Amino acid sequence: MAEDEELSVETASDLSGDPALTSLVYTVELVSFTQEGVSIGLPLTLIVGGATVTGTLTAARVWWPGMEDRYRAMTAAPGTDPDAAAIFTAAMADATHSVWGQVFAEEPEFSKIDYLHLSGARVVHAQGLVPQLEGLAMRIRLSDVQGWSIGLLSPS
Repeated sequence: MAEDEELSVETASDLSGDPALTSLVYTVELVSFTQEGVSIGLPLTLIVGGATVTGTLTAARVWWPGMEDRYRAMTAAPGTDPDAAAIFTAAMADATHSVWGQVFAEEPEFSKIDYLHLSGARVVHAQGLVPQLEGLAMRIRLSDVQGWSIGLLSPS
C-alpha cells in the first residue's frame, strides 16, 4: 500500500450488504494483510437465505489455503473412478494454491470485498448443528446475509 494512501472503515460502508458486518469483515481482512503472521478468528452467527449458520469468520488469505487442504483430502463418491478423482482433487488443489497464492501476494483491493469466509461452519437445524463435528469451510456473499450476531451457537 502506498504511504500516502489511507484505508478507512468508511471505504467498507460503500460496499454491498450491512455496513456494520462489511466493516467487521473488512477489518479482519485488513489486520490479516497488514499484521504479518496474525490471524483473527471471530465467532459469528449469520442468517443466510433463511438458514442460520454459525462459524468462525476468517480472512480470505487464511481460508483459501484451508480449501487447498480440503481438496487434497477429498475422497471419491461411490461409483467414481478413483484415478479420475485423484487427478481432479490434485488439479483443484494445485489451482487453488497457484491462483490464490498470486492473489494474496499482491495488495488486496479492500474496496471490493464481496464475500466473508467461515471456517468450522455449521448449519443450525431443529435436531442440532449440522455437521456435528469439524464443520464446513463456507464462502458467503455479504449481500446475501440477512442478519448476524457475534458469537457461536452450540448444542444445548
